[in-house]
Amino acid sequence: MAALAQQARGRIDDFQGIGEALLPRHPGVDALFLAPDGVIRDGFQLTDNEPVIGLDLLNDPVRSPDARLALETGRLILSSPYQLVQGQIGIIGRLPFFLDDAKGNPAFRGFAIARMPFPDAIAPSHLSQLDERARRT
Repeated sequence: MAALAQQARGRIDDFQGIGEALLPRHPGVDALFLAPDGVIRDGFQLTDNEPVIGLDLLNDPVRSPDARLALETGRLILSSPYQLVQGQIGIIGRLPFFLDDAKGNPAFRGFAIARMPFPDAIAPSHLSQLDERARRT
């Protein structure tokens, strides 16, 4: 998604269509968001996610440490579990994307974001079955 946003210069016209295609390929992820300049502007699944539209990740007291770390490192950063705006506990993956400025230097353009609520986020790992597996060995 970050590569698409980068290629589209930070704007994905059919974000809903892209989200619909990407989401089933990522078990545990229940929503995708795009945050140009660090502000969430679009999302897929928008049902129950409207409250996050307009959220400024770089200035939000809960979200800014992880967002700033992602920006500083240029890498995907997974948050520690916390209470999501929607009410459940989950983790957020933020991947910054950059575009070249007029001098050819990379300039921050935004974040591609994946939301993973618990327990759905860890279900594909089958962690809940570790105890049972250990007893069988």
